[in-house]
Amino acid sequence: MEEPTITPDAVTFIYWSIVTASSLGFGDISPVTDAGRLFLVLYYIPSFFLLFGLLLGKLGELVYKYRNDLMDGKLKMSNLSNHITLVTNNEKSARHLIKLIMSDENRPDRQIVLLTDAEFQHPFPDEDHIRFLKVDGLYDQSTTDKAYISAASRIVIDMEDDNANFALSVHFATKADSKGVITTFLQDESRAETLRNLGQNIEVITTFKHEQMVRAMQDTGTSSVFYHLLTNEMQTMHTQEVVFECNVPVKQLREKMQDSHNAIFMGFATDLMSTSLVVNPDNETILMAGQTYYVHYVALKRLKTSLRDLFDGAHDRGGNTSPAINAGIRNAQI
Repeated sequence: MEEPTITPDAVTFIYWSIVTASSLGFGDISPVTDAGRLFLVLYYIPSFFLLFGLLLGKLGELVYKYRNDLMDGKLKMSNLSNHITLVTNNEKSARHLIKLIMSDENRPDRQIVLLTDAEFQHPFPDEDHIRFLKVDGLYDQSTTDKAYISAASRIVIDMEDDNANFALSVHFATKADSKGVITTFLQDESRAETLRNLGQNIEVITTFKHEQMVRAMQDTGTSSVFYHLLTNEMQTMHTQEVVFECNVPVKQLREKMQDSHNAIFMGFATDLMSTSLVVNPDNETILMAGQTYYVHYVALKRLKTSLRDLFDGAHDRGGNTSPAINAGIRNAQI
């Protein structure tokens, strides 16, 4: 086709083709011969309109499929680590738990994977940090791989009965990282004790219904205290891990946390699951240098600054100035 304005070089021809086929028609380049105009009208424009229609249809199909796969939990996930995996078969429960997690604005920046074998769709499709994965079987090895269970920092199991919660806790305990923590709920205290005695990082929540009823009967209003300590609406409970480089008296720790952060020191433990928890210890108690402690406290927000900052220039029991607390602090709460 002899069209000097259209075909002087490849770039000009490509530019004209796209502008014409997309119906923009700037008019800066156009055919000048009768043959060129007939070619444009009879072949070029109809062909490219058809091609553009096919491309747009295919693009729409891909977008539609992506959205459906997102809602149905079929999208493949990759490169997940240090995330929260929430395992549940109840959509209402999933919504409530995720909202509680997200209400903690100071929580560690972790992605959430909602894992289920139930028939419901993604409850938060517009939240990029919440992944949804629907599987045929929660016990399959493929499920462990797809949800990156071995790389999860926290695994929350909330099924509709004790049998499922118990079995899944045991199952995922063999798949999870040694530093990962599993949290679940059981009504049966004997089963809960069995899980606690497995020697795994499994924290089991039980109802304590009778204990709470008696406490509320004896000390009116304690149910409100329990509620606020368990939610993020007001002051709530937090945990931080710390290693001190100097011996620290509990009295000093308590006073500095209160004065510097308006945080109430509650107690400490020497293990991740806090089975060694000491609540409201005596002021004379000494937290020893080099020992890992899990400090429990109540505050409006999780402490962002390192506790070592509270003890710059602190003195050990021998009267020597000790360097500040070493080793960073990591949050032990989801």
